[in-house]
Amino acid sequence: YYRAGDPEWTATRDASFDQLAWTVLDACTEDPSIHGHSWGETLNTLAADSDPARVARLLVKAMCGESYHLRQEADKLLGKFAESRPQIAMDALGEIMQDKKLSQNLPFEKLSCFLSVPPEVLGSWLDKHGSDGAFVVANYIPAPYVDDDGQAKLHPLTELFLGKYADEDRVFHYYAGQLHSLQSYKGNIVQRKEEEADVARKFLDH
Repeated sequence: YYRAGDPEWTATRDASFDQLAWTVLDACTEDPSIHGHSWGETLNTLAADSDPARVARLLVKAMCGESYHLRQEADKLLGKFAESRPQIAMDALGEIMQDKKLSQNLPFEKLSCFLSVPPEVLGSWLDKHGSDGAFVVANYIPAPYVDDDGQAKLHPLTELFLGKYADEDRVFHYYAGQLHSLQSYKGNIVQRKEEEADVARKFLDH
């Protein structure tokens, strides 16, 4: 389906070759040295004639893989996928987030694909899965921020999430506790902390 440096090359398409390609892509998710671009190009070709749910599940599995580059590629591809099939993407994400064994392999860094899920799709999913569902997605809800005009703002997903679960201590405390996870500082750290405090003050009467 894809060969570097030869964009005109295509493989002969038949059901057995397609199945082999799926097997190879699935196996590659466990390879710590796999390069994400070729993997993604192959999946994009397969996806055109495949079950969307199968595509979404494989992308989520790749996001749990050993290769950082593949995780980044899968995150990007699932975000694009979610623009046209947000419910399927949310179902695939939610399925693995709620699996206690598989969720341990999800990257702890924020998932950009999550930002492609419309608020109404997340809201419907939360209505179905309740506070347990809210707890597992809390780490991926965007932080409050201040815009260029100095106004306190919430991402639409954040506004929906807090509107539903800000009063549930377990969910809210976990969300708040993860906002600065993996964050690092350089330069004048005291100044950076003071800047964060200035942002927080904007929300005291929000």
